[in-house]
Amino acid sequence: MHTKKPLLSIGYFLLWALVFAISYTPWPLYSSNQNPYFLHGLADGGLGFLKKDWLARTTDPFPVFSFLVRITYQSLHQYLFYFYYILLCGIYIYGMVGIASNIYNIRSSRSKYFTYLALVVAIHSSAGRYLWYKVFGVDLIWYLQSGVSGHHILGSIFQPSIFGVLIILSIYIFLQRKPFLAVLFATLPVAFNFTYLLSAAVLTLSYIIITFKEEKSIKKASLIGLFALILVLPVLSYVYIFFGPTSSEIWSKSHYILASFRSSHHAIPKRWLGTRSYGQILLIIVALYLTRKTRLFLVMLFSFLAATTLTIIQILLDSNSLAMLYPWRVSVFLVPISTCIIAVHIVSYIFKKFRHPISKNQKVVTLLSLTIIFLVLMGGVINMKFIFDPNFKKDTSIPMMNFVKKTKSPGEIYLIPTGLQKFRLYTGAPIFVDWKSHPWKDIEVIEWYNRIVGARSFYREDEIDCQKLKKISVDYGVTHVVLENRHFSSRCVVLHEVYKDDDYSVFKINTE
Repeated sequence: MHTKKPLLSIGYFLLWALVFAISYTPWPLYSSNQNPYFLHGLADGGLGFLKKDWLARTTDPFPVFSFLVRITYQSLHQYLFYFYYILLCGIYIYGMVGIASNIYNIRSSRSKYFTYLALVVAIHSSAGRYLWYKVFGVDLIWYLQSGVSGHHILGSIFQPSIFGVLIILSIYIFLQRKPFLAVLFATLPVAFNFTYLLSAAVLTLSYIIITFKEEKSIKKASLIGLFALILVLPVLSYVYIFFGPTSSEIWSKSHYILASFRSSHHAIPKRWLGTRSYGQILLIIVALYLTRKTRLFLVMLFSFLAATTLTIIQILLDSNSLAMLYPWRVSVFLVPISTCIIAVHIVSYIFKKFRHPISKNQKVVTLLSLTIIFLVLMGGVINMKFIFDPNFKKDTSIPMMNFVKKTKSPGEIYLIPTGLQKFRLYTGAPIFVDWKSHPWKDIEVIEWYNRIVGARSFYREDEIDCQKLKKISVDYGVTHVVLENRHFSSRCVVLHEVYKDDDYSVFKINTE
């Protein structure tokens, strides 16, 4: 009996993790943010000739994640990245159900439990997002689960930020009065993505204050803080050693490039503050009101006040350095928790208001809830069928990249249009620079910026600037250039065409 129960629990967890992940709908490898975040790991793992890529040789900002990527690619199988994604989705839904159960006791009846579960899965499902957008013309469901600045915990890919689900688990564990275990899971995401450092610090502070308030023990409160410091000390040391300022001038310039040039949509409040973000803030305030008599209230309140205060300071000071700490990133867990709190409150209200008819038809209610879950699950399956179809959203660069993938040789470096974000991982060929992937060390950020300016300057012209191309080739060792045929009407004598289709051409550069 003792061996069967844990196995059943694991099986139950994996089942709901799979259901939730498919309903949410993952994207294929390697999509979107996986292109920058997987680069170091795949380069070290031996993908193509990426070890010679300039960006792959810059300081790795996510070494733990890169290590996981390298080991998986090199020694296991890349499809395990999907399995990691499913597991983390399972932790997310487990934490959300746990928090709701702690406050509203939704496990008191099977029908109530599955009704809440159906509502949460539907809110996060790709089918729900699609239907809502089709009917109302706005992707409201996305704003019910993401942060105010476009940051998010969950997404459709496995990447460092998804380890933020451990913060949800941490809060659930703290509500069960296990502060040290809660601190462990609050700080673990920092090892995968150091931008969670502020979130972990605020959460830990709230755990310390609440524990002291309830138990009046300075020793225990101090030990919680010390434990958290010990856990994050390796990350703090790594960041200080490898990402400390080269000089105040270089540091300031790099933060300006990242905050105002590269990531202003995340880092500058004036860019993301508006109706949608105010709606998300209102969502948090409503959840704070609903939880005002619970332990969750203070956890959320401290995080909300810290984020609000630091955001106001950033706006007043216009500090790029503070902006790059992303103090508003705590909203990535405050918003989805608030959504789920409001959802469970609605479910609890309905079950209380209509308890007699519901109690007589519990099997019907449960069956209806399971039907909704099945429908959004099928919606996810259908969505995946489209997304994973190579002809879905036809990418005209694929034939060209297939050519490069098959013919690449050691020592080649490609100058590409900066928007071709998946060229590196798809082909395994080193490139000069692209817009999506950038370094984090200050002096390397400036180098990235200079490369971007040079590449954009070249591709901005209607005709090929042969001298500019030759200079890039000589200065940076670029051996090949990829051109969009519709943008260029002349050729250089130093170019030798090695590939051409209706959309792209590839040329070898001969500077001798």
